[in-house]
Amino acid sequence: MVAATGGALTALDVESRHDRMLVEHYCDAVAAAQTAAIIDALAAQDRFVVHEASDHTVLMHLGGKIEVVPHIEVFSPGSAVE
Repeated sequence: MVAATGGALTALDVESRHDRMLVEHYCDAVAAAQTAAIIDALAAQDRFVVHEASDHTVLMHLGGKIEVVPHIEVFSPGSAVE
């Protein structure tokens, strides 16, 4: 199904539960329209339930941006306050 949309299945994460199996699919897509086509193709199958879909780039930014903080104070010559 993923290949039929032009996407590439890159990984699976399988979690077995008492009454069902949870399978996370990781796919590469080149555009939002292709991502939507992959989700629609999976959701159209009776044996699959799509719980959520996430974008890798968006997930990388959860929790904020990377911040650089110096460990020591740095003074340039002539800039120190007397």
